[in-house]
Parts: sequence; C-alpha cells; structure tokens
Amino acid sequence: MVDLTQARPFLDAIFGNAAAGEFLLLWTLPDRRSAWFADVDAACAALAAPSYENKDVYAGMCTSPADMGASRRCDAANVASMGCLWADIDVGSGGHKKENYPATIEDAMEVLKTYPKPSMVISTGHGIHVYWLFRARFLTARPADNAAA
Repeated sequence: MVDLTQARPFLDAIFGNAAAGEFLLLWTLPDRRSAWFADVDAACAALAAPSYENKDVYAGMCTSPADMGASRRCDAANVASMGCLWADIDVGSGGHKKENYPATIEDAMEVLKTYPKPSMVISTGHGIHVYWLFRARFLTARPADNAAA
C-alpha cells in the first residue's frame, strides 16, 4: 500500500494549485497503466486502494487538459500546466546503464550548489529527484508558452 503520509504532501505540493479541468497522472509499473485524476483527493483515494499494492507508482509532473485514458501519458504538446521544474539525478553505477553519474547523493547535492536551492529533494533508491516549486502554475495551453516550457 502507498504511504499517504508521504504521497499526499508531495502531490499537494506539485498539484494542489492545479485549475479545475486539469488532470494529474499516476502511472504504474509493471502494468504500465495510466490513471487520471481531477484533484489530489481523488488521487490519494485511489492510492489507498489495494490495486496499488506491489506496484511502482510514478506521478507525471505536468497536468493534462483531459483524461488521456489508461494506456497513454500526456505528451509535451498536450500539457496544460506545470507546478515546478524538476530533475532526476541518478547516482553510482549500480542499477544504471551508464556509469558517468555522481558517485554519491552528497556528490549530486554538491553539483546542485550552482543552482537555486530546491524546494524538495527526494531519495529514489538509485539517486534523487529534485523539485523547484513555482509560486503559481505555469500555464502551457498556448503554443508559445508550451514551447517556452
């Protein structure tokens, strides 16, 4: 079962300010299934269900203007808004195809010192996810804004 004491604050931080009519994505492995939710409460209710046990759960970082169905994720051209910038930083050589990653999480954090301080840093087991939250969502419905994102 997903630990909602960790999942809810994360989803609230990324999607809590999403507009009505935007959908957030939870994607699972090994079944490679997408589930779309109109708000964080609905996503957390689903995460509490037994159907999410023994699955790796990923959140799409951008919202979609529509439920894209169980077999699709949102491609860049269809993004409705972004609540943050993010980075996925792998560390070490174990579990990775490449070997040119920082050796440790401390080394990865050292690289980040040249950037603004992140809002959140989350350990992934093979590295870290880093998030810089926006004060307001960046809307990407217009092609020029989508390209800028």
